[in-house]
Amino acid sequence: MTDQIIVLSNTGSLAEARKIAHALIDGKLAACVNIVPGVESIYWWQDKVEAAAEWMIVVKTLRSKFDAVQETIR
Repeated sequence: MTDQIIVLSNTGSLAEARKIAHALIDGKLAACVNIVPGVESIYWWQDKVEAAAEWMIVVKTLRSKFDAVQETIR
């Protein structure tokens, strides 16, 4: 089993995606973070179907760093 993992998360803005990406890279929690624009999310919210434009971050990291990556994203 490999220790390398990919973590996916969506953000509400490019600024937020960049902030998280820089925090992960600066903290040496990820080898690379890709920011993918133009993601459309469709979801249930308060008994209604909603849609929103989002930015996906693709985090390339190690399994041993997952908890710290998760905390940084939150």
